[in-house]
Amino acid sequence: MKHNTGFLKIILPAMCAALLAASLASCDEQTLNAQAAKKALEKETVFRDSSQVVQIGTGFYEVDSAARQRLEALAKEGVISCKISTAAEHHRFEKYTWWEGTKIFYKDITHFFAEVSLTEKGKKFIVHNPPSKPLGEDDIPEADTHNMSKTAMHTELYDANNATGTAAVAAYHGKSAPKGSYGKVISYSEAQKKVKSAKVNMLAGFYKVEKVLNVFCPENYSKNGVGKCNFICKFTGITPFGKILTSHKDGERAYGHADFARFEDKGWRVNTYDISGGETPTGQPEF
Repeated sequence: MKHNTGFLKIILPAMCAALLAASLASCDEQTLNAQAAKKALEKETVFRDSSQVVQIGTGFYEVDSAARQRLEALAKEGVISCKISTAAEHHRFEKYTWWEGTKIFYKDITHFFAEVSLTEKGKKFIVHNPPSKPLGEDDIPEADTHNMSKTAMHTELYDANNATGTAAVAAYHGKSAPKGSYGKVISYSEAQKKVKSAKVNMLAGFYKVEKVLNVFCPENYSKNGVGKCNFICKFTGITPFGKILTSHKDGERAYGHADFARFEDKGWRVNTYDISGGETPTGQPEF
């Protein structure tokens, strides 16, 4: 009997400590904290590896001056080979005045076509299947419907119709950027018949959650399984494609806001989030 009493004196405190620890852990799981918020954010599509891509056209296609400048800048980086051809279009114009009537005249208009291919260095940045859903949900058929800001979209289309200038291109024009090699002049109709291109996803860089701030999950929020926080994210590992074809700067930071919901099977998950530009802690430009 004395032996049993001694055993209980040893085991009961240990059992109480274990129950208390389990109770505290359960309580922690019910309340959103910085660690749980960061873990949930890092599962989101925008923060997954290979999610930040930009598309570039390979093959033969017409380009405007802005697209040509970008291609020349990429060629300088050694990630593409680019040959520029000029095509002449004999264009018919009509001009009407009340005193002379309609006059017809002709003018040759020069068009530019690019023949683009990736170098071995450039091929290392190809992303064949960029993620479109949060981590762990790739096999779920539902669409990714998270509320992302426009500046956080994971794919940026690049073609002749979306070839606006960037600071990166402007910087290259401040230097002696080499021009693309030019082929012989051909007719515009002949050049159009040769047009054949394909879009390729290229890695631009990575978004990383740097710090979680202002976690808000009071008792009434915890009971309802909701919480919110602010966070700072950083764009790192920028590639030549990200530098030339996007407005990102390596190491730039942006603020974000996220709302969370707690699920029985998944724990804390992001419900909606938004990444906004503006003044960053390092004073870098908006993106």
